[in-house]
Amino acid sequence: MKTVSECAYLAAEGLSRPIPLERFLPNCPVGVVKQLLDDLPEDKWVLDPFGSNPLLDIEAATSGHRVLVTANNPILAFLLMILAEPRSKESYLAALADMASQLRGSERLETHIRNLYMTRCVICHNEVQADGYLWQRGMNRPHVRLYRCQVCGEEGEHPLSEEDLQLLEPIQRGEKLPYARAIARVLGGSQEDRPAVEEALKLYNSRSLYVLFTLLNKIDGMDVSVEKHHLLEAMLIVALEAGTSLWPWPNSGEPPRQLTVPSVYLEKNLWKELERSIDLLAQPVTGVELTFWPVLPKGPGICLFRGPIRALEIPPSFEIGRILALPPRPNQALWTLSALWSAWLWGRESETRFSQVLGRRRFDWHWHTLALHQALQRTREIAGDKAPMHLLFGEPSPGMSLATVTAAGCAGFHPDGIAMRDSREPIEINWSPVGDMDKGKVGNIQSIARTAIQNRLEQTGEPADYLSLYTAVIAALEVNDGLPREISQFTQEKSSEIQGIIARLFADRDFLRRFDDTSQELDSGKWGLVNASPGMETMADCVERGVLSILQSSKSVSGSDIQRQINQKFKGWLTPSPTLIEFCLRAYSDWDPQTGLWTLRAGEAPDIREREIDEIARLLRSIAKKLGANVSGSNPMVWKISDGQSYHLWVSTTACVSQYCAVLEEKVEKVFILPGSRAELLKYKMTRDPQLRERVSNGWHFLKFRALRSLSTRADLTPEIWQMLLDSDPITLEESLQLRMFG
Repeated sequence: MKTVSECAYLAAEGLSRPIPLERFLPNCPVGVVKQLLDDLPEDKWVLDPFGSNPLLDIEAATSGHRVLVTANNPILAFLLMILAEPRSKESYLAALADMASQLRGSERLETHIRNLYMTRCVICHNEVQADGYLWQRGMNRPHVRLYRCQVCGEEGEHPLSEEDLQLLEPIQRGEKLPYARAIARVLGGSQEDRPAVEEALKLYNSRSLYVLFTLLNKIDGMDVSVEKHHLLEAMLIVALEAGTSLWPWPNSGEPPRQLTVPSVYLEKNLWKELERSIDLLAQPVTGVELTFWPVLPKGPGICLFRGPIRALEIPPSFEIGRILALPPRPNQALWTLSALWSAWLWGRESETRFSQVLGRRRFDWHWHTLALHQALQRTREIAGDKAPMHLLFGEPSPGMSLATVTAAGCAGFHPDGIAMRDSREPIEINWSPVGDMDKGKVGNIQSIARTAIQNRLEQTGEPADYLSLYTAVIAALEVNDGLPREISQFTQEKSSEIQGIIARLFADRDFLRRFDDTSQELDSGKWGLVNASPGMETMADCVERGVLSILQSSKSVSGSDIQRQINQKFKGWLTPSPTLIEFCLRAYSDWDPQTGLWTLRAGEAPDIREREIDEIARLLRSIAKKLGANVSGSNPMVWKISDGQSYHLWVSTTACVSQYCAVLEEKVEKVFILPGSRAELLKYKMTRDPQLRERVSNGWHFLKFRALRSLSTRADLTPEIWQMLLDSDPITLEESLQLRMFG
């Protein structure tokens, strides 16, 4: 069976810049795009066929390249325009001040809206602005208010008062007018998409909808420059998102994908959200030139095509050097709300094509595969036969793996390398364009999938999560003709067949076993082979040796440098998590917060540790003599005591224990002796690897050098006391761990 080539995982380098709507967008780790484009000549264009996250294109442009972006979503296209050329905080403050000074009757607009969120402190009884209100789904009034009193400092959740209800009552009585305006701005005189619009409007309660349309109407009537209008629209997009009920309480951290109101949601104070939006939009970052197709930037910059890639036509002389693809997941919430917001901001007619998503009822993975294929096939046509594609799954999931790999393969791309680190982080796949694809014999899906899972688990020697194994299967199917070569062959039935075969493999208890599952869902817990070899060295142990080797050769090294070196050494499915690398570093080196460097401890020099091994071996023989044990071997040293008790003792300067797990005799006590500085790392390995934890749970003991030295000084040592004190100094994890990889 053909195997998928593996590449080095390109990790984020630094912290990503927060942007509006980011919870809806696929993850784009900072620094990855720059690494992807390091070898691309600056005269070659970069093509982004999805325009799914403005940060992708901004990073590509700031790294010295010209980027052509197709963005079908008018909201994301507008945000790209705003974020690419950041405006000053003063500009936003001035625009907000202009809007705040508009009149609502005889009252300033700011005062009018702030009064809608006024409540009274339960302690000092002063008026205070509520930060928000908690609602239960289906109820016509909130039940909790949230505030922080500036006078007495009281804060938190408090039951709604009668005053709060009286404030809300007139808004609810008049809710029909803003509701009618919200529908009219989207539909005009048409009734075609009315059910979809009404469904989307259920995400807005009466106060939020009233405030938003008060703001929209005022902005429409303001006589300001186009630039100031854009600033107001940018702030309003933040408020439009904040005004929805898609804010579960407490916050689950999960991005909303459906038009489903949480059981309890937070209604936000929208004037406060407007004020907060300024810090979000006016961050002090370097801007890049942005033009609109067909006008091209003079140097590095972004050329934005507002529309789907299928509508883009480029001249033959326009040369694409690289494709950067960050495909989005199906997201009914983002797409429906974007259609709604763009119609409210700019009118339905200006965004006719995108407004068609309002009538869409299908957001399933099969439909998404066809949509991705259409975009990638046109991308392939535009870019030609020479431009490779870097594809990131910013929101990994089994459905995304199958949809994207199938779409790319049917569009004329072949995977050249894959890397995956963690199920919560992007999957990276490099693709090259191919000519006429071989449409020969179809591979045996079950055989390919089974072999892919077995190879993946044997490669790391550890259990893996479901997404990792599923993605390995899909990649193997792609390179072994297990997936269709033409998109017309990828029917709902074919998709169900593939997923059914994979599900049956995971249900085969003679093949796979599950660890640490908390539910019946396949993505719960980790999966391992039933007949896994017990003496195989795990990936974690290999990574520990790799980190130590780098520290010994470099002495001092930054977290990002060591991560790059480790990812180059451990490619593809072997890519370790930053947390594992961090624990390995802590075991052997010290971190300097001033320089951000990790430095190997003086006591870790190989000659010092070799002398220590000799010392420990001498102490073990001394203890064995006290216990009356017969001694044989060196590592393991074997003790046989007169009462029939046997011990196998290993002395190690590392926390690499997996290779010794082949000793399965139940009547033999296994003792692994290691420096105390490795104990935390070993405990972490056992925490993350349930198979290792199981193997060392029966008859295993972990003894630190310092504990052994202490035992060797006891004059009263007997076999019983030795056995009792073996576990007197257990290995533990620190109660908290703050990652220091990047300072």
